Amino acid sequence: MNARNVLIFLLILSALINGVNGFFDARNFQAPTWFLLTSMFLLNITIFYWYRLDSIQRSFKRSIWLNIGVIFISLIAIPSYILLRSERGAWLRPFVRMIGYITLLFVTGIACGIAGEMVGKMVG
Repeated sequence: MNARNVLIFLLILSALINGVNGFFDARNFQAPTWFLLTSMFLLNITIFYWYRLDSIQRSFKRSIWLNIGVIFISLIAIPSYILLRSERGAWLRPFVRMIGYITLLFVTGIACGIAGEMVGKMVG
């Protein structure tokens, strides 16, 4: 599996989680704690797996602190990783791609959340 496939999987996983959350919202249920914890765990592991594959592909030596950061504070650690792995002066394109991917995650998440709510209202 390559890093690009992991990003596609992350997009699908995020869409499914948002769809299920939308379904719970439409039914006026609070999402079970096990679902929230499992979702967070799967998202964090998937992000770390992407980071691991990408760093191996680019022959980037990962530090223990960056590994820990990717797991616990990925909103800061991933942009830091992209800055560190980029060639000197060539960081703008990877940052724009990251922002585009994050935007795609948000748009897909919103759409799947709305779809989950619609399904939840139709069922109940």
